[in-house]
Order: sequence, then C-alpha cells, then structure tokens
Amino acid sequence: MKNCKYVFLFIIILIALFAVSNVGALDVALDKIFDNRLQGFEHGVLIEYDGRFVSDGYVLKDGNIEKLKTQTKSITIENGYGDRYTFDFMKFSMEDKVVSVKPTVEGGSHNLIVGENIIVFTDQAETGLWVADINTLDAKNIQPDKVNNLSLTDLLNKKIELEEKGEVPIGTFSWIYNPVLSPNEDTIAFISNRNGFPDNLHLTLWITDINGNTKEVVDESDNNSVAPIMWVNNDELVYLAYNPIDELKIVNIRTGEKKHLMMLGTEFSFNSAPAKGQYLLYSPIKGASLVHENYIYNVVTQKSFSLLMPEGYKNEGLHVWNEAGNKIAYYIRSSEGSRKLLVADCATAKTVIYEPPTGTEFEHIPSWSNDTVVFSANGKLYSTK
Repeated sequence: MKNCKYVFLFIIILIALFAVSNVGALDVALDKIFDNRLQGFEHGVLIEYDGRFVSDGYVLKDGNIEKLKTQTKSITIENGYGDRYTFDFMKFSMEDKVVSVKPTVEGGSHNLIVGENIIVFTDQAETGLWVADINTLDAKNIQPDKVNNLSLTDLLNKKIELEEKGEVPIGTFSWIYNPVLSPNEDTIAFISNRNGFPDNLHLTLWITDINGNTKEVVDESDNNSVAPIMWVNNDELVYLAYNPIDELKIVNIRTGEKKHLMMLGTEFSFNSAPAKGQYLLYSPIKGASLVHENYIYNVVTQKSFSLLMPEGYKNEGLHVWNEAGNKIAYYIRSSEGSRKLLVADCATAKTVIYEPPTGTEFEHIPSWSNDTVVFSANGKLYSTK
C-alpha cells in the first residue's frame, strides 16, 4: 500500500511537469506570405524601409499581407537646452483608424510608446516628455522646465558646471528616462535623479498623468537605482531594484505599498518582459555562467515554468512579445550555428519549436502581427500557422 502511494505521487509529478513543459513537434508547416524584409512594430504593424526611411506599413490579415494607408506629419519640439528641431511622424491607418505611428527616420524621437489613443516620447536629450493624440499628433511637453519645486534649467546649469569641473561623470543627470505607459493610458511611469542630483545620482521611480501632475513613488536611492519593467494593471507596476543583489518588486502606485517578487543577480538573470502583462522571462545562473534553460515567471501567482529547449541549444537573447504580453517568440541557436524558432504561450505553458522552411535559414528578429509570428528566411517573409 505504501509503494502504491509513492507510485501515485510520482504519476502526479509527471503530469505536472508535462503541463508546464509541453514542447511541440519540430517539423511544423509554415506559409510563405511576402517576398520582402519587413520589421515588426507596435500594434502588429510591419514596417517597410527605403534605405533609412520608412516607406510603407502592412499588417497580417487572414493569412495575407494588407497594405495600410499612410500619412506624414511634421513635428517641431524644443529640448531643455533650448534647441529646436523638426522631424516627421508617419501614421498607419486601417479602415480610417490610426493603428500605429513611427518616425520616418530613426532619431527624431526617443523612447517612443504607441498606445491605442496617444503616443508618448522624449526629445533626443531626454529633457522633456511629450504626449500627443494618435490622430492629430499635436504634441505637448508634460514635463517642462518647472515640475513641482524642481527646475530643469537650474539642474542642467548645475550639471554643465560640475561636468566642466570634472566633479560628476558626463551623462549622469537624468530629467526623464525609460517611460512606460499604463494599460488605460492615463499614467506614465519613468525614472529620474532630479530629486537627488548632484548629491545622489541614483535613479528613483516617478509617475505622471497626461496633464503633467507628477510625483515620486519609489525612492531606494540610499542603496541604488530602480527601473520600471512592466505594468501589471493600472495600479501595479513591476520594477527592478539594483541593490547589492538585484531584486524584482511590485509597487501599488496609489498606496505606495511594495512587495518582493524574486531575487536576481546571484541565482537568476532577468531577460525580458512586455510593457504590460504579468509574465517575464528569466534564466538561472550557475557559477559565473547563464544556464541554457529559460523560465517564464508569473508575477501575479509568483510561479514559474520552464521553456525546455533541444539539447545543445541556447537563447539568442532577442525576445519579442505579442500585444497582450502573454506570448513570446525568439530564436535559439546550437553550438554549430543552426537556428530554431521558439514560440511560447505563457497562459497555457505550451511551447512550440519551429524548424526553418526546407533549404533556408532563419534571419533577422521575428515579429508579431495579429497574434501570429512573422519571420524572414533567405530573404522571404513567412508566418507561423
């Protein structure tokens, strides 16, 4: 009877392991859909380039590529140093609805976030936070010279003075950096050392609404800097605390309550997360090396499951998440250099590994369009079924 008990327990463990590490067949049929190289972008738009410039946009619809309507608008902004410059945004529309926006050439805007109704970006010097309606693209700086009792002009003057004296390293002042837009598009989280500069250069976590009402929500500058990772919902934000040992935490921006999620640094390495959702990708560390296994961590349940890979393959490090933040795709590579495409559904813990089409090799970074993975192989575009 005692032996039966252990056999039953062993079967239960096997069932649990199978549920969290379901790996699909390696030979999965793929459909060729377009003879061109396109780059994935926000809201499933696939961008086509003419040299350095954006020329067109497409989406995957019913197994085919559909071209989007485009319209260009010039934007003129001024950074905190008084420099004005102009660049162009291209709007991509489908059925008279703007679905995405992108600068026609890289460098016009930094930290661009494309929401359903607004876009958010910083200027090149990251001295302003600009918000614009996605339809009109009329941009407004919601972090101007005066925010609360802090003056950007005064801090920039102090920065220049100290840099010229060699008392602070160049580039250590940050007015605004790494903005992250909440799911309802009412709140923007970002990091800054505006409150401590120049005595404390560590970055703290701030939030602002789209009208510029701003407050600091996480200050761990006595130990080190923090960085926003992703919004779980409109109230809770996951962030990384760069303490002596890196730590993932979650903060309720309304109450200020903070909770520990997991320790990183000595045992685990954080790899990737979407801008919103509840899943992130990490890898364990043994000694001084990353282990080839990858794990998905659910910040709500605080449970993990393994993304099992074929023997001898390792993560290439370029991860792409779908719009909902519950699926991830990336290439894995063997020691001989061959690539496979791994696609994981975080909600069901199902992993599928794709071989490249016969006689081809995977290339470039895969993309998502309408919840389907789009990738290129030997100069041609394909999609997973």
